Amino acid sequence: MSPAPAPAAALTFQKLSAGPSNSDLAALREALNALAESLAEISPERLLGLLQQTGLRLPELYGRKVAITGSAHKSYQVDNTGQALLGIGDAVAECMLMEGASVILNSFTPSMDQARLAHLKSYGPRCEYLQADLSTREGAQSFVEKSYRELGGLDVLVLNAGTYFEPEFPGCTDEEYDRIFNLNLKGPMHAINRFIELVGPDAKAARIIVTSSINAQLSESAHRLYDASKAALEAFVRSTAIELGQRGIDIRINCIAPGLLYTPLTYQALTADPVQQARLEAAIPLGIGRAQDIARAYVFLAKASTEYMTGSVLDLSGGLRIAQATETNLHPRK
Repeated sequence: MSPAPAPAAALTFQKLSAGPSNSDLAALREALNALAESLAEISPERLLGLLQQTGLRLPELYGRKVAITGSAHKSYQVDNTGQALLGIGDAVAECMLMEGASVILNSFTPSMDQARLAHLKSYGPRCEYLQADLSTREGAQSFVEKSYRELGGLDVLVLNAGTYFEPEFPGCTDEEYDRIFNLNLKGPMHAINRFIELVGPDAKAARIIVTSSINAQLSESAHRLYDASKAALEAFVRSTAIELGQRGIDIRINCIAPGLLYTPLTYQALTADPVQQARLEAAIPLGIGRAQDIARAYVFLAKASTEYMTGSVLDLSGGLRIAQATETNLHPRK
């Protein structure tokens, strides 16, 4: 049996490997700030265009203002290889900071791990933490409003907070239903609506990215409430995309549907039985992933240049969606 995750008392966080280094970003910001001061009469867009003509590669999200729900933890654990267990929101936040965005982090706890926060701040762009309970209308709306005020506007809203719980079949009380649907569906709906109200009138290449799941389309036992909440969330995103397009509002909204990942929510269950873990690894062409494996897809959807895509669902399941559970597909990974 694999050991349980250890507390992260002395855990240090490693920089994500892709993209420019922290020193490169700092030097770039210093150069851009100096140029902006001396060439104040040139618009930011024109200035960046001139710099790009020189062959300079700007970070993909330079200057973008991003708020990400479910992107921090009070403490972090490590797996049996010594790697930090990051949730999807954790990895997405780090990847966006690395690409030059300013980021508001979020969880329902009063504070987050201070070592993790310091690590994220070291990338250079602004990074702050906001507590909010995304399972309530008030919490969802206030998170969007406070993030907007904190950053002086918002370009990108990433709705990642979610939960899993399944009552004993076939029962389901109203309280059990609300526990799942309030956070997985109602909270995101209220956050999306408030973002559109705040940003919509003056939106310029604004983006909403929603974390769904392949369970919205591919169900499994003991997941009735979870699967239903994610399916409803995708339907809401599709209809919202149509409304935004018909009204000419410059906001694109898309979903990402992860498959099976090692995260703080899943790690213990996935590693409790080595035999079952091996079968799961074999059933997925690319194996069980990590949050870091899918984070750059969020960067892609957050870019201003990703214009002709809305109401879509990106499948990031490592091939799980295409593989039948046959014996030929269940050989141990080499």
